[in-house]
Amino acid sequence: MALSGKNNMSALDAFQERKSYEEYMDEKQEQDQSVAFLDLRKKALYGKVNLQNQIVIPRQSSLISLDGKVRTFDFVADAFRQLRDNLNARTEAGTFRESGAYFGLDITPRQNSWTDAYRTYLDTVSQGFIDARLDTRQKKAEIRTVRQFVPVFLDFVANLGPTIPVTFMSYWASRRASIFQTGLAIDLNKEQYGDDAVSIEKYHEDRNYKIFTREAQNHGFILDRHAPQRLIVNFTSQKMQELLKLAGHINLKGFFDNAFYTPYEEEFNEMVQFISDFYASEFSQEESYAEICHKNGKTSYSLKTRPTFEPATIQGAISDLGIDYWLRVFTFIKAREANKDISQQEFDNIVKKAVNIEKSLDRTAALRYINDEFNPLFVEQSDRKPNFVF
Repeated sequence: MALSGKNNMSALDAFQERKSYEEYMDEKQEQDQSVAFLDLRKKALYGKVNLQNQIVIPRQSSLISLDGKVRTFDFVADAFRQLRDNLNARTEAGTFRESGAYFGLDITPRQNSWTDAYRTYLDTVSQGFIDARLDTRQKKAEIRTVRQFVPVFLDFVANLGPTIPVTFMSYWASRRASIFQTGLAIDLNKEQYGDDAVSIEKYHEDRNYKIFTREAQNHGFILDRHAPQRLIVNFTSQKMQELLKLAGHINLKGFFDNAFYTPYEEEFNEMVQFISDFYASEFSQEESYAEICHKNGKTSYSLKTRPTFEPATIQGAISDLGIDYWLRVFTFIKAREANKDISQQEFDNIVKKAVNIEKSLDRTAALRYINDEFNPLFVEQSDRKPNFVF
């Protein structure tokens, strides 16, 4: 079957090519029902939520390096090495061809650090703000302090809506966060995702394909329906469950409890850090701005220097503006990302309750409350934007 589909095609052509590819895959699975695939376009949260449907991320201390190219869990690395050893033995026995896309299992190096990937993503958000709100010297001169900057930035965020998240957990729940950051997937051959022609001609029609898919399944992996070069951990596999237990995890729930966590504090700190660093980088205290004064029919100009705001630590940034202020900022972004249609009074009450929880219990409890109110997994699907303000 000849396809030329790539992600950079026109919308109509891409739709037709995708449709053809889906039909090809349906027919392929009908012919061989022993081979299973995971459709990550439908299961985009795979590895990003636990069994209680709570957003979680892997603990970096739980990950190990595999061939110096990716970071994954020890039992996943064991499964991959055993698969590789099996295929090498087959090659020596003459039952696995010494050529083709599946020969050699060349791991694609991947950035597994969620912090690095998230911060790189935020760079695109900040550039969008610069292009939209700081594109002239006059606009920049109108912002004189960090307290003037934050509302302008939040207005920009409000117009982004749910499609371009800013807080980490909303980013993590979106398709912008890669499955590779979960530590539960391994890619081969540095292949570009979404090239249907390559998927078929290079992989599905490879002469090693049937043996590879069978052995991959036997060793606890499942292939991505739209990327046959991608191995994903299959937790329903008996082999993977055995390796999971050998690694010290009683069951899948125990694995998520031990190796993953919900990053309430990290998410909040990243947001504070991002806004603080963004302001400090764009508005140096050494920069002057023109202050215009109209008096007695005359207009005068004087150069003023911006107040210093370059906190050395996150705690310093929080102290400078106050935790109550930052909780309001955080709640506003969360509410806008969730597209929650609430009144100004409802928003103010949620902020007030979060502040009280922070004072009576702790910050984590307050952040958990805010996330429960504006869960990134349950974004309201409406074209109507909320009208509450910061």
